[in-house]
Amino acid sequence: MNHQQLKERALCIAKPPQHFQLIFEEINAQPGEESLFVWEGDQESIEVQLDYNGTITSYAVSKESFGVPRDKEISLEERRKLADQFLLQYYPDALADFTFYKSKLIDEVEEFCYGQLVMNLPLANAGIFITLDKAGNLVGLMNMGKLQIPEIPKKLVDKNALYDNAKKHLRMRLAITEIAGQLRLIYELDDVYPVYQANILEPVIYEYKRKTHYDVLPPLRITSNKSLEEILGIGSELQVIDESVYNNVKRIVWAEEQEEGLYEETAHVRIDINTGQLLGMRWFKERQGNLQLNDEEALQKAIAFLQLIAPEVYPYLQLEVEEKVQSPRFIFRLITAQNIKTHFRVAIMINYSTGDVESYHSGRIHMEALQQMPSMPAISAQQAKKIFLAHLDFRLAWRMGNEMGSSVLMYDCYDKKTGQELGYVDALDGTVITFRD
Repeated sequence: MNHQQLKERALCIAKPPQHFQLIFEEINAQPGEESLFVWEGDQESIEVQLDYNGTITSYAVSKESFGVPRDKEISLEERRKLADQFLLQYYPDALADFTFYKSKLIDEVEEFCYGQLVMNLPLANAGIFITLDKAGNLVGLMNMGKLQIPEIPKKLVDKNALYDNAKKHLRMRLAITEIAGQLRLIYELDDVYPVYQANILEPVIYEYKRKTHYDVLPPLRITSNKSLEEILGIGSELQVIDESVYNNVKRIVWAEEQEEGLYEETAHVRIDINTGQLLGMRWFKERQGNLQLNDEEALQKAIAFLQLIAPEVYPYLQLEVEEKVQSPRFIFRLITAQNIKTHFRVAIMINYSTGDVESYHSGRIHMEALQQMPSMPAISAQQAKKIFLAHLDFRLAWRMGNEMGSSVLMYDCYDKKTGQELGYVDALDGTVITFRD
């Protein structure tokens, strides 16, 4: 398809209300490329992504709530039939490759999963996922595509051998994470997770022993009365084209005025309206400069930005350094005064030619709640390990292999009592927490 045909195809799929504006379009009509279109209006957005043939690869509606009036709700069975209809509407031959295998409720919407099944198990990173609200309206679609059929192992590892191996190697460490909006002191697996390749008869535990260390940052020195726009480098040539609030997060979009009302070069920001904390920022405008920063110089730019944008969190952050891994992003992890690692991290990407921050992402955290967290566990790491093992069982699943598009049959660990993937053990009361909690 050419540029105009792709745009008309996207319009036909999105069906944006008349008052919506097209705020972003990136059209690539070459084989192997994809095009993206985004419309916004009334604190709602519609995003459509197409391949060069005009086949939809993703569709997403974003708005404050997907709730519908009770009299508009339809049954799960009716929604499943509608999901089948949407599947065949956009992919008429889909049922030749994909099979419906489950649906799952995610807040106010239901996701229907059509997978590429081998041994009656879905291959990872394959399939089509269709999301409907309770009235049956399409609010999300993701086409992950089809993979090559993997080789099926002739013999599988005995589960008892897996359990004995896990019992020997598992270790637990203290950490702080947020679960269902509440900070919890937990025990988690210490760089070891019992995931085994299904056809290796002598089980070897997969130990994610990354050579990672943490560097303490210099003391907080920079203070400033600059506005958010000044800190982020948003100049007077940019104007606010959208401002919305969802789930206590304010989203602001800046852009340069373009012809025909198109805004292709923008800066997006997300702010916690309760704390004023910057949660995310990203520049979509390509910026080039004359600098040639090295890694250390770029790191100093990231540290200076952190001191300006998050002075209350900065004293608790340490630079996360993974040996033999080079990345344009700098990762900072929040570690308490008692040296307990948290799951709160900040990621900053620096433009090496301008020295500016290209993107910033952080989780939402309330420092007052963190400082009030108990730091002494009520149970020991050994007790937590026994609790974890008492709940541990194994099941087969296809995972991505080392080569692009390859699949490997693995054993995942899960909670034998709930059927959910095992997560943590509460360090205060010993309860098991699954990753679905």
